[in-house]
Amino acid sequence: MLKPARAGCIGLSLFAATSVFAQTAPVPPVAPPTREEITPPTPNAPPATRVKVEGGIERAPCPLDDPAYKDVKVTVTSAVFNNLKGVTPDQLAPAYQSYLGQERPISVVCDIRDAAATVLRDKGYLAAVQVPTQKIEGGQVRFEVLYARLVAVRVRGEAGRAEGLIGSYLEPLTKQEVFNRNEAERYLLLVRDLPGYEVRLTLRPAGTGPGELVGDVTVVRTPYLVDFNVQNLAAHDTGPWGGQLRAQFFGLTGLGDRTSIAFYSTPDFDEQQILQLSHDFRLGGEGLTLGARFNYAWTRPDIAPQVPGGARPDIVAHTLFANAEASYPFVRTQAANLRGAVGLDFVNQNVRFAGVPLNRDRLRVLYLRLDADATDPTIGAVPAWRLTGSLELRHGLDILDASERGIVAGRTPQSRANGDTEGTLIRATATGEVQLVPNLAFSLTPRAQIAFDPLLSFEQISGGNYTVGRGYDPGTIIGDSGFGFAAELKVNQWAPFPGREIALQPFLFLDSAWVWTKNAPDGRNNLVSVGGGIRSSLFNRARLDMTLAVPTRRAGLQARRGDVRFLVSLTTKLLP
Repeated sequence: MLKPARAGCIGLSLFAATSVFAQTAPVPPVAPPTREEITPPTPNAPPATRVKVEGGIERAPCPLDDPAYKDVKVTVTSAVFNNLKGVTPDQLAPAYQSYLGQERPISVVCDIRDAAATVLRDKGYLAAVQVPTQKIEGGQVRFEVLYARLVAVRVRGEAGRAEGLIGSYLEPLTKQEVFNRNEAERYLLLVRDLPGYEVRLTLRPAGTGPGELVGDVTVVRTPYLVDFNVQNLAAHDTGPWGGQLRAQFFGLTGLGDRTSIAFYSTPDFDEQQILQLSHDFRLGGEGLTLGARFNYAWTRPDIAPQVPGGARPDIVAHTLFANAEASYPFVRTQAANLRGAVGLDFVNQNVRFAGVPLNRDRLRVLYLRLDADATDPTIGAVPAWRLTGSLELRHGLDILDASERGIVAGRTPQSRANGDTEGTLIRATATGEVQLVPNLAFSLTPRAQIAFDPLLSFEQISGGNYTVGRGYDPGTIIGDSGFGFAAELKVNQWAPFPGREIALQPFLFLDSAWVWTKNAPDGRNNLVSVGGGIRSSLFNRARLDMTLAVPTRRAGLQARRGDVRFLVSLTTKLLP
């Protein structure tokens, strides 16, 4: 069934209209796909693998707590800790200073011992503080500190080809003079990051010396994961319904690798298809990750004739998007992380009208990106707050047959005559979430871009379903620079069916976005939408998101305000 074009132009999900277009033929103004529109939201990744650490050094009970010693008093004037490593005596002073110069029961020695052990534990050490047999003279009490030291790591279970990689991540822990949880945390989390593996690290006495431990690493591997997603977030011209089947394979090469293949299509297999291939792997024992992605999209929008009785516009677009990236975790802890990445985007986009080439864009973009996150370090079911953010610098390169700016004789023009393929921009995204009261949270997700040059559509910032602006078609507004935010008030978890694996998350939202286009007569645009919905987790096999979104104003090239949309996204795990 033919669908009416969006106001004033042939609007298609992949061809978000801009204010300036190449003037090469008497056809409706169209632009090539934006980044978000050829990389539709993928099903949720599998839950993060986990590292569990168990064991340590047992602390013996203090015999001085026996009632037989209740009348024995002592006045502590100083404390000496033998075999200290990693900390100074002054750093242990808070463990005993409050007890100095006061006559107390002899069990105060146990209190000092436990307080010193707490100081060491807070600094990340697995250590036991012991009270040797002694005669307390002049109020000086002596303690012995016994530290844990990891002397070997043994990998057991279903490690497969990744056994060597897991061992290389944990081997640095055996080089530490004493085991420090804070210093070990980076390597334990890097193991957790390996896709498709669940890892448990258990510390056991090695039997070779006091405090010496061996790390037993038990590995459970998930070799593959197949899931399916169906949703109606796309534009009406290329949807709105579409489905994606994705298969992921983990550990094929033993390099902590993940290989993914996905195919997205509209129900009629004519309006839009997207093929996605990707592979990433770890290099070395410090978390360096190399990866590559390949996307190819075919689009033939279903657009009604521009005049009554006229022919259907025959517009076809092909987009090739390839990417290579290297990333490295500079900081990896449970409380905060900082990861850097450098990569290259390779983009070829072609638009044909009635079989005649209309637009040809070639982009080669180098980028640097920093990704960071932080969370409330206190232990709890739900963190009191959390923050994530990404800052990216992008610059186009004149390499590998990149498009030339302007009109070039004998060559199909680019989609925007003054678009600069060597343009520079800064892009930033963030999410902040805070718990207002138990089980009720507020989150804010801002998104911004500053462009220093006119851009082609692939590099522009857009507003709509895939970015900011639920209820609007993807790419309803698009510009060189822009800002937007999505605000949500949500219940963390609601379980209306006790005993059943069903969890619901009701939410209300407000989305708003603004974009600006350089050198355009009306270069500013805005959209606002409100609504609410429910996210649900079903039997640990599926996730169903339902949203009622209300556009509040006309945006972009719309002739009127859009209708209320009921958005649905269902993701289900097929295998295993």
